[in-house]
Amino acid sequence: MKKTINPIVSVVIPCYNSAQFLEKTIDSIIKQTLSDWELILVDDGSTDETKKIIENWTKKDERIKRVFHDRNYGVAKASNTGLKNTRGKYVLVMGSDDLLESDALETCVEILEKEKANAITFDVELIDENDRSLNIKLSEFFDDKLPQTVKSIDLFEELIIGKFLQTALIKKDIIETHKITFEENLKHLNDFLFFLDVAAVTRFFYVPRPLYKYRRHSKNLSSDTKGYFKDYEVFRKLMKNRYPQKVKEALIKKRDLIEKAQAFESELCKDLKDRSFLLAGMGFGGELFFRNFCQKYNLLPALVMDKNKKRLEEVCRSYALSGKILSLKEIEELPSNLFVVVTVRKKAIQEEIESMFSGKSFYDVVSIPEFYWNFLMLQELVGDLLKEVY
Repeated sequence: MKKTINPIVSVVIPCYNSAQFLEKTIDSIIKQTLSDWELILVDDGSTDETKKIIENWTKKDERIKRVFHDRNYGVAKASNTGLKNTRGKYVLVMGSDDLLESDALETCVEILEKEKANAITFDVELIDENDRSLNIKLSEFFDDKLPQTVKSIDLFEELIIGKFLQTALIKKDIIETHKITFEENLKHLNDFLFFLDVAAVTRFFYVPRPLYKYRRHSKNLSSDTKGYFKDYEVFRKLMKNRYPQKVKEALIKKRDLIEKAQAFESELCKDLKDRSFLLAGMGFGGELFFRNFCQKYNLLPALVMDKNKKRLEEVCRSYALSGKILSLKEIEELPSNLFVVVTVRKKAIQEEIESMFSGKSFYDVVSIPEFYWNFLMLQELVGDLLKEVY
């Protein structure tokens, strides 16, 4: 199909060694019920067949444009390169392994035009490498804060407690007027900060239907928690410089959450004081809890456990902790006064770990509640700004 001079939508896809899923991703754009779009494919120095796939598609459809980096600069720079090459009224940046529902662009553009809005986002469904649903939606992580009908919402205060967007369709004028770009000094949180920057200057419309499918597979399940926490250090400085007053105003609105979390934290401190305790689950959540609770109160666990041996070894080495992958027999042999803190966020895994200790009345077991996870993320994201308000 021939390209139009100024399409209504520009879709940007940064690519790096994306050959496994890129064809499917491009096909989900081709099948859009809205045909007035352009697709900017930015190859960020791939070493697989990605460039060949991109070249083939540019020959098939004039609406598809290619940009090749001479080496791998990172997803933030690739996204910025794509944005610079867009001509559409609205822009959307998406993952090279993700999918759009066929009516996603049409649905969003109709709402944006009708409401004269600047940005719109939507629910997201998680899928596996074979396109099968994982029966998880992004909205499940928002604690019923998202509307059940199409509605304008202020996302800034939700984002600062660690809620996140997968993508959004945004009016290009907003991005250009406020000079919003992907922060190239951030490896993992550049998209998070990008959407926070947009949320700081405009409201979003929200569509309570999964118009986007986020693919989870072995290559995009990052275990680079050190990289994430390094990003948080940079992020906190950027937040303090850019939005000190806006963050403080949002924190005041979160008073109920913060006071509830502080009360839980105080009780947990009393429970763990002068007792041996075990942290069960040392993925990102476990390390987040250790950094923002254990180190804060100088309460060190006697033992940590996780089913991922490599991950467990990394955490123990980083923080000089003692860790094990425990069998049910070894659990039976643990000290009788042990307090078990389940430090995973997913409810199903919480229940699985709790069942390992069930029926053993000599253990005290507590799973970290969702509201406290929100508080931990809040501390990690805003740092000293929280102390200035509370």
